[in-house]
Amino acid sequence: MDKAWIDDPNAFLDNLGPMIDEKSTIERINNDMGYVPGNVCWASRTQQARNKRNTSFIIVQGDRISLPLASERWGVPLYSIRNRIRRGWSPEEALGISPRRRTT
Repeated sequence: MDKAWIDDPNAFLDNLGPMIDEKSTIERINNDMGYVPGNVCWASRTQQARNKRNTSFIIVQGDRISLPLASERWGVPLYSIRNRIRRGWSPEEALGISPRRRTT
């Protein structure tokens, strides 16, 4: 943890800003860094669960997204997405969406 925050816990809370809600937890944005200014934020338990080292990510229409979030957003069961990708489907195919065309 940052020395300034250890010396002054209020500085830590001031840096984080107001809680999202009473169930909020403190999350590191980059898990490879410590609890330092610019690397912590308030998060829900769901957000925390999606920011673990073992969370799988895919690139969908140019955006990096976690499998659980993709499952929720496109309404495809998580196990279906995983199985389809293991069988060689593209992320877009696994989610049932068309890939975004690139413009030149």
